Amino acid sequence: ALALALGARASAQWVRQGAERAEVTALFDIQSLPEVRALAAQLELDDGDTEVHLRRTVTADGRSRGYVNGRPVPVQTLKDFGRHLADVHGQSEHQTLLSPGVQRELLDAFGAHKTQCEKVAKLFDDYQDLSMERDALLGGTQDADARRALLEYQVEELDELAPQPNEFEITREELGKLSRAGQRLEDVDRAQQALTGDEGADTQVHRALGLVASMAEDYPQAAGAAELLESAAIHINEAASQISDLAAQLDVDPERLTELESRLDQLHSVARKHRVQPEELLQIQTDVAAELETLVQATGRLRELDSSIDKARDAYLDAAKTLSKIREKAAKEFGKKVTENMAELGMAKGQCLVDVKADANSFSRHGQDSVEFMVSANPGLPPGPLRKVASGGELSRISLAIQVILAADSGVPTLVFDEVDVGVGGRVAEIVGKRLRDVASVRQVLCITHLPQVAAQGETHLRIEKQLESDTSSTRLAELDAKARVDEIARMLGGVEITERTLDHAREMLGLA
Repeated sequence: ALALALGARASAQWVRQGAERAEVTALFDIQSLPEVRALAAQLELDDGDTEVHLRRTVTADGRSRGYVNGRPVPVQTLKDFGRHLADVHGQSEHQTLLSPGVQRELLDAFGAHKTQCEKVAKLFDDYQDLSMERDALLGGTQDADARRALLEYQVEELDELAPQPNEFEITREELGKLSRAGQRLEDVDRAQQALTGDEGADTQVHRALGLVASMAEDYPQAAGAAELLESAAIHINEAASQISDLAAQLDVDPERLTELESRLDQLHSVARKHRVQPEELLQIQTDVAAELETLVQATGRLRELDSSIDKARDAYLDAAKTLSKIREKAAKEFGKKVTENMAELGMAKGQCLVDVKADANSFSRHGQDSVEFMVSANPGLPPGPLRKVASGGELSRISLAIQVILAADSGVPTLVFDEVDVGVGGRVAEIVGKRLRDVASVRQVLCITHLPQVAAQGETHLRIEKQLESDTSSTRLAELDAKARVDEIARMLGGVEITERTLDHAREMLGLA
């Protein structure tokens, strides 16, 4: 339930059969937790109180919602709060201890290497980003030299051609006019001959005018026809004059014709090279010039990147070396403390060493180190990798030894130990209880246990029990008073039948604690 309130994965199976939803709430005092108060303020979830209220609901179909101080938030926000509020150590957590990555994280947590780890990770990300940019540029310019030579030739050719807006259409229209000019001159000459030649319209009209005018003496109505013929003669002369002017305007320039034909051939030739229409050459000129500029800039950027990558690599290596040194220093102290705790937990001759090896060829966000816990659980045997030499019970106790060490140094205010004492008993169990009580002097510790030696060390006892009512089970927690504490410890000691001797033993255990 606590894990769910802190953002763990939700499941529909946690909703009671027949119910629409399940709901979990958790209330934390954050008065002495500035990081949590700052997070609440940053996310505008701060209501001015000294407490933060986390709530999680899960519906019967598996959908869940999160709330902080009554306001809906993404589940990730619950996780962000949770990592500052509580840390849960489960009974199977010792299995994760076999992972080299987990061992490295434990060492960094013990040594308080967070700042240096974050610095190394940031420098690694910077180095990776620069390297990826360089790879992308190289991928786009694999044949950069050949491509650049081609682009330079194309730019030179297009600049020399210097295509102009609408030039192809204008040139083609002018060439058409020039091409038709010779035929138009012939047409003009024939038109002039038809109008003013020896037997042209002008001669014919004047001849007709003379004949009709002589008839006007005898036939007055002929005068009208004579006027029309006289007007026609005037129009014919004006038309002939305008046609003569037109002939002067017609340009039959063979050199200009050759020039225009040559220009069109050039436009067509270059357009074919680029597989476009001549009208598109102006845009092609712009595009080719832009690509060449990009390639030139990319070449320059590659040189800049090479320099930046070298600097980023050196900065990363310096930070990684510093991290290696502080890890090596922390490893000695960590191994010493784990060894001491192993002795207290029944492994008197046990030994723990933390092996930190730096690999110059290794690059990662975590630095260049491999971290491995080396242990010897029995006297006379040299330390070996934890994953190879520790039995299940030994692994459980070593894990507990480490958790107790880290818990005391952790900034998380609430620690939950869920049956981490599995596999131990007797005097060792009592020591486990004492070590957990030591942690409880500086942190809030919730411990779930079936061992009376551990339970007796607690300051407050809650009994958890399941009850069956109307075919429905429910879980209840009851805070125990002084007498109930004795009874419950006695029950854990003696089983079904509780004797007065068992009760005295329980009182003695609580009194000693």
